[in-house]
Amino acid sequence: MKKILLATIGAALFLTSCEDEPKINISYEKALMDKHWILTDVKVNSNVKVPTNTWTSTFGSIPPCVKDNKWYFPSTSDLSVFEHWTKCSPSDPDLRSLFYNIQNENYIKIYSNKANVDGSIVVKGDFKLVDIKTFTIDERKDVSSTVTTSTIYTYSKEE
Repeated sequence: MKKILLATIGAALFLTSCEDEPKINISYEKALMDKHWILTDVKVNSNVKVPTNTWTSTFGSIPPCVKDNKWYFPSTSDLSVFEHWTKCSPSDPDLRSLFYNIQNENYIKIYSNKANVDGSIVVKGDFKLVDIKTFTIDERKDVSSTVTTSTIYTYSKEE
């Protein structure tokens, strides 16, 4: 009797889980597309190999000409960087065209030359979509065999 009851419950659970509810499967590239993203925080750790080291926000020291830039992902491989209000140099273009790819859903490379990706890296690192309105890039650099610095850039969707 217990086997019949368990089989009935198992079948009922299976059938209710197979309802026609559409599942949304969205790639990270699609989540980034068609939105303006702005830098909202920068945190630095001088050596992530030392567990007691703390993270320090350096956002306050970022120049306004960088803070007001808007990132726009028009496709799954293109990134446009708009100089919004201020430029760091008067000769800077209003629009900078870059490229990107997300590897294994957790690592991003942003670069300026498709023919020489690794030779034209602007930023690369661990990518995390925190939520639909926020993502981070954790860029790590080995200074020596015992020192690895980390900079976490946080971007938020412009409302």
